[in-house]
Amino acid sequence: MSFKKKVGIIDILIVLIIIGAVFYLVKPFKENVNFTKNTKKITYTFETIEVGEEFIDQLKAGKDVYNSSKNYYLGKIKNFTVNPYREEFENMEKGIIELVEIPGLYSVLIDIEADAVIENDVIMVDREEIRVGSYLPIKGKSFASYGYIVAIER
Repeated sequence: MSFKKKVGIIDILIVLIIIGAVFYLVKPFKENVNFTKNTKKITYTFETIEVGEEFIDQLKAGKDVYNSSKNYYLGKIKNFTVNPYREEFENMEKGIIELVEIPGLYSVLIDIEADAVIENDVIMVDREEIRVGSYLPIKGKSFASYGYIVAIER
């Protein structure tokens, strides 16, 4: 007894689906390779507020920064500035709104240096679009926070 099986239309469809899935999964990795060819150094400033001293103690120049939700590389910390965190409070006696420092909380401006691809005024760092006003979750080896991009230097 010999079992000979004919190639049917369903077999061909399964092979085509597998080939399509492989191309679909490989495509993002091929696009990522093109980003390294024509990059330009940029420095952008990231502001995070209402952080404690524990967060500040973990920041060091040269540490890598990633998007904590997508795990995209965002660059290296170049420098950071720590300011006291201030909130607006209404002074009922004087009838004005004052900025009052909150003890134990800080506002941190982090300068991040990265290799970026700039095309048509769109700045991309490892598949992450960098724009002033963008809200980003960031993380490093020993820290994580949320904040906004407040400045970009090309």
